Amino acid sequence: MCIRTRLSHFRMVETLHLEFEGGYYPYSYIDKKGNIHGALVELWKIIAELAKVRLTMARSGGRVATAQNLMMNTTFTLLDTSALNAERHNMFLISSPFGYYEANFYESARGVDQETTELFFFTVFRWNVVALLVVAYFICCICSVLLGRNARKHRVFGLHFVIEKLVAAFFLISVTLLVFHHNAGFQGNNFIVRKAKETTFQELEKGIRGGTRTAIEQVPDQFPPEEVAILTAKNKEAIFFEPDNRKILEMLCSDRKASALLYSNQILEIGQIDHPCELAIVKSNSDVNRQLSQYNHTAYSLGISVPGYFLYSKQASRKMIRLVDQVVLKLFQQENVSFKIEKSINIRSCS
Repeated sequence: MCIRTRLSHFRMVETLHLEFEGGYYPYSYIDKKGNIHGALVELWKIIAELAKVRLTMARSGGRVATAQNLMMNTTFTLLDTSALNAERHNMFLISSPFGYYEANFYESARGVDQETTELFFFTVFRWNVVALLVVAYFICCICSVLLGRNARKHRVFGLHFVIEKLVAAFFLISVTLLVFHHNAGFQGNNFIVRKAKETTFQELEKGIRGGTRTAIEQVPDQFPPEEVAILTAKNKEAIFFEPDNRKILEMLCSDRKASALLYSNQILEIGQIDHPCELAIVKSNSDVNRQLSQYNHTAYSLGISVPGYFLYSKQASRKMIRLVDQVVLKLFQQENVSFKIEKSINIRSCS
């Protein structure tokens, strides 16, 4: 009876509704016209075709709204996959892990803060090295004079000529080796660039509170509301919303004060913007992770790779979940995937 109920429920599903964020290039990304593309989109088209259901997709209204839709069973899952924490494990069913993501705060590499020192060719040596070369040259001159006198006295000019040329060649080779040892070569000016110190999360947080830094929010409720209230107390525009991943990357490159919380694969899309730049990671620690994890709907572990799952409502069809897992495991080579769907959904045996 239990099996017939599940099969009949599976046949009753006529529409498979998904939500997406679209910032996970190349798995799921949005073009300039607002259409969703990527490997995950093709994956769900295959699943819908196999299940013989109609596939519909809509943009997510935020992580809280998506979680509510999942629990109400009006949305089957989030197309972009989600990280999983202990609370979500009790609230949702899960698929096999699709991939692994690492979340970090990113900013543009602070080129304006870099120390650049220009060293001319004649100042690449320290003064003690220059003095040593001068002394060596005078020693060579004295040896040459003494050898010349000795040659004239004994009339052995051939030997004097050979020794003099050997001394000159040795001196020239020594100078050449010293020049290349200091990495100057013969190319004129030499530049030494020292990168600026890494920004810490505490410094970024302090900058946002003081109004000298800004943060970009890709999802309406990406940051904990308690933190947003504190950070924007002095500057209401310190945190602003931008759903387009490409625009976020453009803003990071054009504005040295901007920062954004992104997954590692999101920055791969930086090659698609007009003026790409180098991005730097804001340094975090375990205290920062604890601070962010206090927010129930945030599963970020900054700097730590976490698996991404498809989350489903507790009322979702087990047969559809099994179909998703089968397609994922067949299409994508996952050496570290453990097929634990039996344990995660706790299927009860039919009596």
